[in-house]
Amino acid sequence: MGGKLSAPRRERIHERQWTDVFETHEEDVSGFNERFVGCEDELSSGEISCTVVEEKCYDPQDATLTFVEGDDDLDFLCEDYKSLRAKMSCGHAVTPMSLTIWCRHLLDSGKCNFVCGQTDCDVEWPFEEVYKMALLTEEEVEYFEKTVFSNAGKDYLGVKSLC
Repeated sequence: MGGKLSAPRRERIHERQWTDVFETHEEDVSGFNERFVGCEDELSSGEISCTVVEEKCYDPQDATLTFVEGDDDLDFLCEDYKSLRAKMSCGHAVTPMSLTIWCRHLLDSGKCNFVCGQTDCDVEWPFEEVYKMALLTEEEVEYFEKTVFSNAGKDYLGVKSLC
């Protein structure tokens, strides 16, 4: 029969293969954990392209953070990130990954400010707090700054996107 595997079957086979790899090779290296994110469609070569991101984790020795026990209040997708939880200025617990994802969601939704995602919590976080608590990379800082500026221009100045 040959031919291509159906997408669901290809995903199940691939997931089993990568689950074995990540369960046996997951290590905490310099404050990061590798995390399997997902696969793209099969490439023309027959290979499947997978994306692995390094999970950002707080340094337990960072005395500038207030660590708390309990759930990650911004982990809406139940990813169960491995990092310690730290308290934001609003009092909610986050991990660097959940905070990064939440703030990226806000920006991608056209917002130009960072507001807590918990019900009945309308605390707005300054960029400096997001930068520090999300452990933003240089690339993320550049994306966040560019998107905040673009969204603010659209909201407050009526600037239209050229794209």
